[in-house]
Amino acid sequence: MTVFTKTGQLARRLARGLIHRLWVKPLEIRIIPRLSKEKPGRVQSRLLRMSIWSANAGRVLLEELRLSVIRWSGPDWSVTYIGNGFSAEALGFFLFPEPQEVRESSTTYLWRAPGLVRKFTGEGDLVVCELNRIIHLSPKNVNLAFSSPQWIDLTIEGIDRPLDEVMGKIHPSVRSRIRRLECQGFHSTTTHSEADFDLFYHRMYVPYVETRHNGHGAIVRDHDYVHRFFEKGILLLVEQNEKLVSGSICQISGNTCLGVLLGVMDGQYELVKQGAIVSLCWSVIQWARGQGAQRFDLGASRPMIHNGVFVFKRQWGAQVFRDQEVYTQWNFFGNNIPAKLRDYLNQQGLITETPKGHALVVLLDPGGIFEEEDLANRLKHLPEFGLIGALLISTKGERQLIPCTAVEVDPYGSAHLVLNELPVN
Repeated sequence: MTVFTKTGQLARRLARGLIHRLWVKPLEIRIIPRLSKEKPGRVQSRLLRMSIWSANAGRVLLEELRLSVIRWSGPDWSVTYIGNGFSAEALGFFLFPEPQEVRESSTTYLWRAPGLVRKFTGEGDLVVCELNRIIHLSPKNVNLAFSSPQWIDLTIEGIDRPLDEVMGKIHPSVRSRIRRLECQGFHSTTTHSEADFDLFYHRMYVPYVETRHNGHGAIVRDHDYVHRFFEKGILLLVEQNEKLVSGSICQISGNTCLGVLLGVMDGQYELVKQGAIVSLCWSVIQWARGQGAQRFDLGASRPMIHNGVFVFKRQWGAQVFRDQEVYTQWNFFGNNIPAKLRDYLNQQGLITETPKGHALVVLLDPGGIFEEEDLANRLKHLPEFGLIGALLISTKGERQLIPCTAVEVDPYGSAHLVLNELPVN
């Protein structure tokens, strides 16, 4: 390695360090959180948008000028990943119901991404670009194009209402479990003990994350990172018959309780089936009500309505909101993707962001035809998720947003579309 090469590497590391320390970190740690808590107004909203955009621009310089390119192949379809690599493993696991084969792996630069999208979509691949929100790719000669947030936030509104109203928003099966918690020996305590925190981190949080993800895209925060949240909040621990079973670090921010991180003793799924997580969530809600909170932020989920984490949090009456802390998104591109892949993506229930709110993605067949009854039945449940409707996308790239208001439900629970109220493209 020459002196010039070493000097160049040192200069790049120094520049990255300065960008993070003097540009990105002050915005993300101090300025954006402070603006988010202020009373909404025109000036405040504009400053917040500018600060988020500026932080994202800094992130692009830090992490996204050089991208990974991974090509996966399964029995029925192929996918190319182009991105910063943050969730490549999780995406590969999500996009293939069976283990996929890595055909090719390389690196490229950001400005070459549009050309690679055209190349690989032309070869029949679905291409997924994981990029910063401020980067908008519009490659030519690519029909299918839509984006999905990398994470979405799920929040329960109105936890300060009378308890029977809070319970009324919870799924009946979960309500039934809540009523049985006390007789099953569950109770909770709060603590600020460092020893309790260490036990939570090493015996609950880390094993639970690793077990839940089964090695596929698990994101385990380090001890110091988690401890910073503990210092600003409390640790709520749940016991069953005097044995610790689960725990969560909680904070109050404004009128919102944040369920920052949770865990189950030694990652035992048997404890989850016995009610360790249900007891934990209900205990946090009760604690948050006592602190005067009006909302309970359950945390993030992948943007799929049939994802297990999404389904569980939805059972508590949580609705979808944008996760402001996530600055990357998934961009999907394709030409003539296989029918099996189209059907598979529709089964997952991907969520996209529109100017009016979050919507369900529905990929149409080559004829651009949708089953009215099937679509109506999907739409009638979307308001419960906090979604505004379904975004229909044809193989030619034509898009149509069907709002939930275009659905009528008769007294027998059957849904149908009000065709004369459908919006025109």
